Amino acid sequence: MKEIQTKRTPRFRRWCRKGYAAFASLRRQVTIGVLSVSMSTILLSTTTPVQAQTVDSLTIARELEIEKVEVTGVKATPTRSTMSSTSVFDRKAGASAPVQTLESVLRLSPAIDLRERSGRGTQADIMIRGGSFDQTMVMLNGINFTDARTGHQSHSLPIDIDCIAGIDLIDGVSGVGAYAGALNIRTMPLKSRYLRIEAAGGDDGYAYGNLSGAVTKGRFSLFAAGSYRRSDGYIHNTDFENYNGYLRMNYDSEKAGFFDFQAGYQNRSFGSNGFYAAYNPDQFEHTSTVLSSLRWVKSVGRFTLNSSVSYRKNFDRYDWTRGTPMNHHNTDNAGAEFWADCTWKGGVTSLGGDYTYNHIYSTNLGEPLPTPHGKYTHAKDRHVGNLWLRHVKQWERFDVSGSAGVSFTPYGTVESFGRLSSGAWAAARGRCGPVDATAYLHRSLLHIPCTAQ
Repeated sequence: MKEIQTKRTPRFRRWCRKGYAAFASLRRQVTIGVLSVSMSTILLSTTTPVQAQTVDSLTIARELEIEKVEVTGVKATPTRSTMSSTSVFDRKAGASAPVQTLESVLRLSPAIDLRERSGRGTQADIMIRGGSFDQTMVMLNGINFTDARTGHQSHSLPIDIDCIAGIDLIDGVSGVGAYAGALNIRTMPLKSRYLRIEAAGGDDGYAYGNLSGAVTKGRFSLFAAGSYRRSDGYIHNTDFENYNGYLRMNYDSEKAGFFDFQAGYQNRSFGSNGFYAAYNPDQFEHTSTVLSSLRWVKSVGRFTLNSSVSYRKNFDRYDWTRGTPMNHHNTDNAGAEFWADCTWKGGVTSLGGDYTYNHIYSTNLGEPLPTPHGKYTHAKDRHVGNLWLRHVKQWERFDVSGSAGVSFTPYGTVESFGRLSSGAWAAARGRCGPVDATAYLHRSLLHIPCTAQ
């Protein structure tokens, strides 16, 4: 039997850039090529012609049910701003972050200055890039739920960290309502169908319980969550108790359009040791908030119609000395918005308007009432409206947008605003912020000074 001669081929298992390395010692450019060969079993016929006619070339081996993906036609940002939004938090990207409350999530952004009193989201002030907490708009799923009386209560939303799918930061919202910018908090269930129970406990009487779940059937989805959190406090008068309840329902109809309804309730009471005056450790506050909204989106040819209505009611009791009620406030905030988007060769043109009504009953804020309304001796209301026009044009990775509008305020001012901005799309990282080519116009047509109450 003839002996077969085999040739040994060197195999490299280690690569380095040392001078004594094999390729480096050659002092020549070495090209390494790889030939990839693949074969498709779908196109390769291994049967007879008769069998090929009876056997399908595609065979379903397994059916998989993927998670629901919500696609909704909305304008570039949930506000009348031409600026694109910047993501502050994303559930998937920030899943490993050690955060337990909304306030701890907002600390992740260097653009947000969060001043939190006490812990576990008891009370916090949200300030954007040098602005005050009264100049920040807070939205929940694109609906403005900012507290008109004080920015101290704007962050009081009836949601927990497990409900939040993402938070977006919007800079430079033109017109009245958000001089420093806006935060849009987006909620979404963890899965299309699930039931989740969470419980925790700790020192100083701390306890936390959370129950949430979702169900999806066809074009209808329901998401609900409720939680309870309490603590005896780590020092004198730092105890708190907080109840949250939240509900969101979506229904997508082929003829009627897309409907998005949400409602929530929050009740919290907390000791305010040094909150508003450092020398008084015996302050106390109790708040109760109810909110709801309904959004409708309908596409008709090249036009997309959008409308929403919202309502927020808040009760606030403040004691300078705990147990002796000093101030009571009862506020109502109602809003409505409508806009239409038109898509054509020149880009997307949007025309819309929004209206907000604010009313307060109080023991010391507003104008004196002729006759007391229960325990309230003062009241005040105001109307705010905005009309705006915006156009956005995109070319591959770049876009240019501009807007103009009119704001109506109760202080005798009618203002026109305009904005022109340009931005770029990053190929691998998504959309980046506007570049330096930004021009801004703000002109007051009529201004009557107002005297502080």
